[in-house]
Amino acid sequence: MQKERKNIYMACEDYDFCWGRDEVKRFREMWEAGESLIDISKVLGRHVNEVAILVIDQAEKKKIEMHGSKAFGQAV
Repeated sequence: MQKERKNIYMACEDYDFCWGRDEVKRFREMWEAGESLIDISKVLGRHVNEVAILVIDQAEKKKIEMHGSKAFGQAV
């Protein structure tokens, strides 16, 4: 439930957080194969931040397992 606010600022309104079912399926395949956010974003033609939000969404729904420190393509 959203709070009532005055003089709002909408964060990330330039991003597209809508995903087609085929895109989500392809994302899950790539994620489970160990691909990085950067590689997934390139293949899907999406901004890395859009993919990062999808990771959060899918992890919360227990559709994917988290990679750990290699999510952005390099071990920390």
